[in-house]
Amino acid sequence: GGGAYLDGCDMNVFAGASNVGCPSAANRGITCNVAGSGPGDGSGGGVYASNGAVVNFLGSASAPASLTLNRAEHGGGLFLTGAASEAEFRDAEIVENAGLLGGGGVAADNGAQLTIRASEANCAQPFGCSSVVDNYTATAVGETSPGGGVWVTGGADASIRRTTFRNNSAPGSGAALAVQGAGSTVLFEGNVVFGHPSRPFYVSAGGNLTAAFVTAWGNTVGSTGTFTAAGAGSNIAVYSSVTLDTQTFTTLSGGATYGGDCIVTRSLTNFPAPPDPFGSFELVASEAEVLVSPATGSPRLRSDSPA
Repeated sequence: GGGAYLDGCDMNVFAGASNVGCPSAANRGITCNVAGSGPGDGSGGGVYASNGAVVNFLGSASAPASLTLNRAEHGGGLFLTGAASEAEFRDAEIVENAGLLGGGGVAADNGAQLTIRASEANCAQPFGCSSVVDNYTATAVGETSPGGGVWVTGGADASIRRTTFRNNSAPGSGAALAVQGAGSTVLFEGNVVFGHPSRPFYVSAGGNLTAAFVTAWGNTVGSTGTFTAAGAGSNIAVYSSVTLDTQTFTTLSGGATYGGDCIVTRSLTNFPAPPDPFGSFELVASEAEVLVSPATGSPRLRSDSPA
């Protein structure tokens, strides 16, 4: 707990009106902390919360609550653990944190409950009311370093809605989000995912991800896809979404499964069979057929969009 250590107690973090100089006066919130005596050798760079602790980051669409520039080995911004422990980010920003071995922005473990959301249905900010941006993990010998933005593991649960994920990175294990372990579940709804340097979503070892109303594009997936599931019991289900990376689904491995319906995509490779016998997937050749000015990072459907 570089900034705060919470054991069974509550903490609210608001946007606030004052600034701190790390590295400039523009940052506020839980900022620039390190867990551990070495270069990030602890957990929860900004906040470590356990044993029934409750953490709330409560901002607004114009003044988000901030978890920024913190560093640790696990959970660069926040490490949340324990079945009775809860964290909510509402109109918040999780930015430029480093969890070197897992959970660059946030790590939720051991049955913890994580919520990231916005209070408004239509966000006025260019990148959404809540954002998970520029967080990262690192390559280390013997470590998979999962979840550049968010890592949900150990039977933890997360609900993530109306949030923008941009340019988070992890060495091959879920640049935006990693879900690992039996009983670990994530509901990912109404979010934007773009600009990641590797596959954004990785579900393994029995984890479960349900995604709906997601717009994903401009992520570098190489020969894989936007969504990757591996290992027995692992499942990813995607509904009513626009996925415009070069490929939506990675080849399944180890007994994992996919489900999907109503998806606009650039490739039908590895797609599950549609529930509708007449087909419920729309194949397009480029982002430009679907979105207006997608390079700006603020997606909007064309008036003649197939979506």
